[in-house]
Amino acid sequence: RLTSVVIDLLQRVGKPLIILLEDLQWAGDESLTLLDKLSQRVDSLPVLLLGSYRDDETPQLHSKIPRAQTIRLKRFNHDQIAQLSGSMLGAVGFEPRIVNFLEQETEGNVFFIVETLHVLAEEAGGLQNIASKPLPESIVVGGMIAALRSRLARAPQHGRPLLDLAAVIGRDLDLNLLRYLAPDVALEPWLNAYANI
Repeated sequence: RLTSVVIDLLQRVGKPLIILLEDLQWAGDESLTLLDKLSQRVDSLPVLLLGSYRDDETPQLHSKIPRAQTIRLKRFNHDQIAQLSGSMLGAVGFEPRIVNFLEQETEGNVFFIVETLHVLAEEAGGLQNIASKPLPESIVVGGMIAALRSRLARAPQHGRPLLDLAAVIGRDLDLNLLRYLAPDVALEPWLNAYANI
């Protein structure tokens, strides 16, 4: 019934309409079911549905709305990070120490780049002051923490002890060290399971 009501409302608009839905990684099953049903009828309506989501949090979301066309936006490379930083900070945003810091901390995730710059601005007293303050060794902001918690919640519990060890080792995993620390774990299946979370 809800789908019928929404379609009826969209037909009554009488002119082209764009509906923008952000952060679909937080959408519940009911909302995704509604979107799937709307996507089956949208061809006959003057409506464009646009949705955005972070696929590192919900990698299978596209399968819940199979008729949707997906455009995957890639992480920014070094030059793109510099362009975004420069557009937000002006000339100082192109300074190598700032661009390198953003690249190291965010790995090109646009959402995290913007969040990181906002935190740096808060700590420095404004965007214009970021260049005059020393940069921290590292930074973890609220959006990053939420994304990490969401991903960890989907992680199989039986492999968590090895995941904890891997976190201590650091960003670059030494597979030989992991094999030594956990000789009873089949490492390749474990890596595949956690890489796809």
